Amino acid sequence: MRQTVKLIILSAFIFAFSSAVNAQNIKVGGGLAYSTNIGNPGISLNGTYKFNEKIDIAPSFVYYFTKDYVNWKELNIDEHYMFMKKNDIDIYALGGLALTMVSLDFPSGWLGSGYSYSETYIGLNVGAGAIKNFGKFDVFAEAKYTIGTADHLAVTGGVLYRL
Repeated sequence: MRQTVKLIILSAFIFAFSSAVNAQNIKVGGGLAYSTNIGNPGISLNGTYKFNEKIDIAPSFVYYFTKDYVNWKELNIDEHYMFMKKNDIDIYALGGLALTMVSLDFPSGWLGSGYSYSETYIGLNVGAGAIKNFGKFDVFAEAKYTIGTADHLAVTGGVLYRL
């Protein structure tokens, strides 16, 4: 079951980018993230595809640094709806899907020969963000709440490069 869910989410992620016809509509980049539930910083790989003037499709992958033998990873596919432009900054609302992967890895010797456990959770993202254009580069910041078994508030900021 978990493999099927992962395959569906990964297929949607790939479809979001492969359907792009015009490379000028694609931006890729990365940034830093922090989640309230995880309590540890992470790094993110982000992308956007400008579907039209108001809507971007925005897949992202976040790897949170391991803390107390617990590792969190997150795959998101969000839609950004640009609803306001103020001082050359686009403000957007976001909604989408989240696939949160949690693993617990104790080293050998801790519980005999070591112990591993992993779980995958599906959630819904809701939030808002802002993006400022600097020619070929954009700077963004967003906050989103993931609703589901692995609820958390994540704050992400970074840079996108226009292809």
